[in-house]
Amino acid sequence: MVALAVEQGYRVDEVKIPLYPRHSGDSKFSGFWRIPVGVLDLLAVKSQLTLLRKPLLFFGFLGTLMFGLGTLVGLVALYFRFVLDTGFRPLLYLVILLIVLGLLLFILGFLAEGLAAIKEELSGVSAAVKRLEAEQNRKRREED
Repeated sequence: MVALAVEQGYRVDEVKIPLYPRHSGDSKFSGFWRIPVGVLDLLAVKSQLTLLRKPLLFFGFLGTLMFGLGTLVGLVALYFRFVLDTGFRPLLYLVILLIVLGLLLFILGFLAEGLAAIKEELSGVSAAVKRLEAEQNRKRREED
């Protein structure tokens, strides 16, 4: 929550409070399971702050990685076929899979980048509308 509040422009500060010992019951924030839950929360916040705003960084990287792996496996397949004179058809299927997957991930990144740009533009329009409504309400109160 703190990271999301800072991202929205709020000021975050520490407030000292007195701590008292627990009188009854057990803490719900202890034990082994708080570690995986904390890691998953961290990934969720990180994806909201970066991946949803710049999805091409994630999908473009994965797409480029898959395309590069497909190219590398393709070169190995060519080496097997023309140097060792041995065909290995599953390697060809792996090349096709990796290259097509890389292209699709890259295209998905471009589409998601477009959606993120539209979302950012709509949030700017929404903020402008709220400012105008607040200004009109203020003028109405001054007139009354």
